[in-house]
Amino acid sequence: MDKKYIVDPPFSRRPVTINTLCVVGVCTCILIKIAVEKTFKALGFTDIDVAPSVEDNPRGSRSTDPDICFLEGLRLEEIQGRMPNTLLVEIKDLGNHESIMEETIKVLSEAGWLKEVD
Repeated sequence: MDKKYIVDPPFSRRPVTINTLCVVGVCTCILIKIAVEKTFKALGFTDIDVAPSVEDNPRGSRSTDPDICFLEGLRLEEIQGRMPNTLLVEIKDLGNHESIMEETIKVLSEAGWLKEVD
């Protein structure tokens, strides 16, 4: 990866909380967690907290909404309605790391959380 980024969430006193959500019942949240950790490591970010979760409790054991949630696109709009303060990143192809990286960069950049640096 040739580009470098800086993450700038609207808070600074804690790590970014990230959940991976299984909405199809086949434990994809664990596979998504591995892919997400790989993506953030490739972007150069280590101060993150990734936790797998399931649809009936999309916040996992967290007491507040996660900052970011990665999930397959099934019922994306419904989940966004339940978690309005959370950035949702759609996983279109779990086997395509480049696709996950591109979607992550797109969502975080659009939210103003990620900026490209020279």
